[in-house]
Amino acid sequence: MPAEDELRVSTLELFFDLVFVFTLTQLTTLLAGDLTAGTMTRVVLIFDVLFWMYAAYAWLTNMVPPDRTARRLLLTVGMAAFLVCALAVPRAFDGGGVAFGLGYLLVFGVHGGLYAEVAGVRRGLDGRWCGGGGARSGG
Repeated sequence: MPAEDELRVSTLELFFDLVFVFTLTQLTTLLAGDLTAGTMTRVVLIFDVLFWMYAAYAWLTNMVPPDRTARRLLLTVGMAAFLVCALAVPRAFDGGGVAFGLGYLLVFGVHGGLYAEVAGVRRGLDGRWCGGGGARSGG
């Protein structure tokens, strides 16, 4: 691929990564404060959910970069919801579960919105879905 066609990581994507790193520090702090099997189980459960969300956003922004206003806006809202989840981590199992759940729900909704926005781009003119590479299916 020629150098001028290469896509670079945007500042917004790097900030999203920083929010994920903050989440990891929250989990580490939680575990360091109470090194028991119960806390370790909670940390692993939260990590699984948050890593799934992060990996899905990383994949999605690699497939379709946030180069349009709608995509950047959705990514920003998703990042804010991810931050809500990160801030709720220390009390996710002790009264802060509602904040964590609402943040997760918003992340999930924004993720769906990004997929819908991408799907609209890849929809063929005849209304059939296009393949993963964006080429129209024949027939």
